[in-house]
Amino acid sequence: MYVLLVMLAAYSSAGEARNAVAIATALAKPDKVVKASWFGYKAAEATEALQAAINSGAKKVVIDNAGEWIVEPIMLASDQAIEIEQGVVITAKRGAFKGTSDSLFNLIGISNVVIDGNGALLRMWKSDYFSPEYKKGEWRTGITIASGSNITVDGITIKDSGGDGIYLGNAGGAQPYCKDIVIRNVVCDGNARQGISVISAENLLIENCTLINTLGTPPEAGIDFEPNFPHERLANIVVRNCVAENNKGGGYIVYFDNFNETTTNVSITYDNCSAKNNAFGGFMYNFWQGFEDFPGRTKIRMLNCRAEVRGSNETYNTDDYVAGITAGVLKFKQRQKSDIISRTKPFSGDGKTYVPFKSLTSPVKAPPAKAPTPQLREKLRCLLYARQGETATFNVTFNKIGEADMTLALDITSPSGNKIAVEPAPLGQKKEYQFAATETGVYTITGLAGLCTAQLSSQTHCLSIAVDTPLNIFTSTVSLYFLVPAGVKDFYAKVWGSVGEKVNAALIDPQGAMVNKQDNIAEYAFKLAASRKNAWKDEVWAIKFEKPSDGSIIEDYYLSLYGVPPVVAASKAALLVPQQ
Repeated sequence: MYVLLVMLAAYSSAGEARNAVAIATALAKPDKVVKASWFGYKAAEATEALQAAINSGAKKVVIDNAGEWIVEPIMLASDQAIEIEQGVVITAKRGAFKGTSDSLFNLIGISNVVIDGNGALLRMWKSDYFSPEYKKGEWRTGITIASGSNITVDGITIKDSGGDGIYLGNAGGAQPYCKDIVIRNVVCDGNARQGISVISAENLLIENCTLINTLGTPPEAGIDFEPNFPHERLANIVVRNCVAENNKGGGYIVYFDNFNETTTNVSITYDNCSAKNNAFGGFMYNFWQGFEDFPGRTKIRMLNCRAEVRGSNETYNTDDYVAGITAGVLKFKQRQKSDIISRTKPFSGDGKTYVPFKSLTSPVKAPPAKAPTPQLREKLRCLLYARQGETATFNVTFNKIGEADMTLALDITSPSGNKIAVEPAPLGQKKEYQFAATETGVYTITGLAGLCTAQLSSQTHCLSIAVDTPLNIFTSTVSLYFLVPAGVKDFYAKVWGSVGEKVNAALIDPQGAMVNKQDNIAEYAFKLAASRKNAWKDEVWAIKFEKPSDGSIIEDYYLSLYGVPPVVAASKAALLVPQQ
């Protein structure tokens, strides 16, 4: 009775008083079912009513057909069913959603939730989010589920979001993945980035879903499996009876470059899925570097799946591992012990002492020949070799890309681990750095260029670039040299572009002959492999990058090395190699 009197006091009109009585009566019953309109539905702005209904402690909230529900971001709660009545439209409020991660429905770190849509529409305003009024971002999703458990989304249409229709990701903490998730009878139509993005999930079923007309921000796929970190997971996932059609990217994308050998085993099954008229192909795959070295860790099954690729219909039925893709057409890799790729292991640089390449080292210094150095993005780590008593000099050009406004903080570490303080590199300028070498060996220069670019060079000392993580290069047409040590027969360079961006690459032997070449390498990695007949000596090979021959602009592309030391340089004279 006390609760009832308090709620009655909060309402002035007879209608509001009746709603308060209805709420109190409903919450007193064991099933605790309330209607959202009881909490003060207003046609122009229904956020407060809907959020109050969710926060009421009800076991079930019915979003009734009182009119269009115009709302700002809504936070859902654990242990609750949301039933949306047939014909209901839930609309993102125009002029709101100014935060780059503002989503219509948010399920963050919660569990035991059912959303029963009955065909209802969740609508956002994609064109608004690309206007100057909004800060650019690709995360304004229809439904965001992050580190959630035991959640079902059924019977809903999600249209015109500024990001994904549904996002399944990691909110951090003890469970960096979504678990026990069902997405069923969902239509994702006209969303900007993906129909569904799966970043991290275990025990996920996506069933009877339609993923169409994705357009706005790459990758622009129907469903994209793309983890951000090795500790995330994609385990026991089934995609069944789904259709991906008219998406600007691929129909179904698997992109695993952020996984590694520490990642939990991966398993995805496509069952009776189809793809049609997707610009980048039907079923597309890109694995983490070296996934072939961990047989059995990654399994993708395709059962009665169909794709229309360039007017031809293809059917896939396989339990084998998927190795790669060319022009939207799948290739399946048989597990053969003699395969060069499966025999090529990562080269461990841990504990190695690096020195200038022995055949080119002068008695005092090894000044490199003048050669263009690549523009680097994201994390960079360069290695400069100096002898005790020398003054080491290098230059940094930090270039602005887009609207970035920052400086480049640099750390220099001596061979014994001591830090050398230096000023940040200013944006849009070339800055010279000098330091006194107090010991002989490799000095490590690190920084985070982010989305800007940094070029490092030295005309007095050997300066190489570490490639122990994928090297992000921007616009550069360069040759990068690397060592193939004595005893190494098989090795390869792995090259790929950013989404929608391409590069030509060629593998060059010590005599200058081209051993392997691939034009117009896009976001699905190509492996430039070689096998030396005479592997008894050290040799310096190169990989040459050029503009794509199809006329597209060269922008972001990536390089990883396998079977050889993960160090490259812009000239032979600058190359550092492990000491024998």
